[in-house]
Amino acid sequence: VEWREMTDKWEERFVYHAVPSTESITTDRLYSLNALKGLDGAVAERYLEKYRGREIIATIEVPLREGKTAMWHDFIFFSTLPPRELYDSLTEAGLDPAAHCHTGLPLFWKIPVRNLFAETNEVVSLLQAHPPLKTPSKGDATLEMDPRDFVHLDFGNEETWKLVDVPATPAKTAAYFTTLKGKPGTAKLWYHVPHIMVKGTVSLKNATIINWSSKDSAQ
Repeated sequence: VEWREMTDKWEERFVYHAVPSTESITTDRLYSLNALKGLDGAVAERYLEKYRGREIIATIEVPLREGKTAMWHDFIFFSTLPPRELYDSLTEAGLDPAAHCHTGLPLFWKIPVRNLFAETNEVVSLLQAHPPLKTPSKGDATLEMDPRDFVHLDFGNEETWKLVDVPATPAKTAAYFTTLKGKPGTAKLWYHVPHIMVKGTVSLKNATIINWSSKDSAQ
């Protein structure tokens, strides 16, 4: 495939990130939680609420290039799964999507894939295909993911992109939703959905905000 053809296809691709608050709607750039702590500690603390009861996630080390590592909260998280797919899967499972929207807002940024690949960013996929190596249920004080679940992504690399390209809700995720009917709490929306993780900042240039119940969020 010629590079020109490949980049043309990539220009038409998008990732999604939940809008965390009404105040953030006007922002022009996304930051990781650890970076945000240095910029606005109060906002960072509010965003950390979604990890209440799951604080151990912050202990996950993510492998980078050249043998380096970074912590979970050093990353910004995205998915290629269109939000409308999640909305429909929750509905089909007999759940009210509004009750399972972690931010309280049914809004997502639809962001061109190119925005993720700034010069200083490292982009990693989390495939969620293997069980964690360490978990609290095993008596471990940290959470350790299987290294095979992390794959570095490069702009234009079709082979690695196939690992994270999720056009429809995975069967395991949809089946999980069906187990939640009548139970308290909110769903883990990204259960068994591959993540794209960016260490760095991400511009929202040419990004749009969509409602996950709209047809536009199905593209």
